[in-house]
Amino acid sequence: MKHLINHYGLLILCTILMVLTVFLASCGNDNIILVLDDTDIIDTEDTETDIILPDDAIGGYLKYSLTQIACPACFNETEELDVRMQALFHLPITGSWTSALPQRGECVSNILEITPSVNQVRVGYKIDFTGEWSTGYMYEQGTVAQSDFLYTTGYMAEANYNRDTWHDLYISDHDVAIPNAFKSIHGFDYVEPYELMWIDPSYAFAVTLFRSGMSFSWGPSGSDSDFMIMVASYDPYSGVYLGNIACMGADTGQMYIPPEYAALLPTNTLASVHFQRHRVSKFAFDHFPSYNFSVAIETHMFWEAVGTGYIE
Repeated sequence: MKHLINHYGLLILCTILMVLTVFLASCGNDNIILVLDDTDIIDTEDTETDIILPDDAIGGYLKYSLTQIACPACFNETEELDVRMQALFHLPITGSWTSALPQRGECVSNILEITPSVNQVRVGYKIDFTGEWSTGYMYEQGTVAQSDFLYTTGYMAEANYNRDTWHDLYISDHDVAIPNAFKSIHGFDYVEPYELMWIDPSYAFAVTLFRSGMSFSWGPSGSDSDFMIMVASYDPYSGVYLGNIACMGADTGQMYIPPEYAALLPTNTLASVHFQRHRVSKFAFDHFPSYNFSVAIETHMFWEAVGTGYIE
């Protein structure tokens, strides 16, 4: 990589890569690709219906995420951390918000985001959440636009993230309390190769990732969460996105991406490497005012560290 571009050129290229990498950092789940206008958002008080639903019906999605970018300057970011909670409620569906994630033991190329088409439902002005040591709330946004959740905290301080903690939800407009709605997860103390996480742009993209096979490790490990590593590739001169590969496994602390997938990435290209811990679960929710059915809310705990490398 350092034979292809100098440090000044790298900084320019990092700016080009910023949008693509931030998108890939939460590929598969973070965005809603449905543009909603006011006619698409249903108020709970206006819904009177009596239907029979399957047991796996989903009526909402809640995501609690932390993303750490090792080299913020490489991607024209001012902050290393992005911590937030986001949620939406909607008329019941039988699909999942996380169906794009590979199964354990599976590798895929060019993972694509798949999001269900839904009619969103307002459940009040804000949703409070309480962990063991802190409290917070998600507020209803004034305008629902593409890629936005209906309820979001916006950026949170990392100190407000309670690791491995059960959280209660409270919908104040309807005096609805849901105890132990979800349990948060924790992140990493280290990843290997450690050079992936270098923070100085003049040293970033220094780790060589071989198309003959890629080995990674992290710690702590041993949780019941799923663990995915995604490697995305970019042209070193133009910053054009060239594709990605992703493997999902158990949280064992190590992963090997075999050559049949590693070789799908072009040689002599820049890479962003995404270490992602996922836990997907559900909690029962039968509190829709004026609704005659019970559904589940899908929860997605997501922790990610983004490093840089070079493919050859």
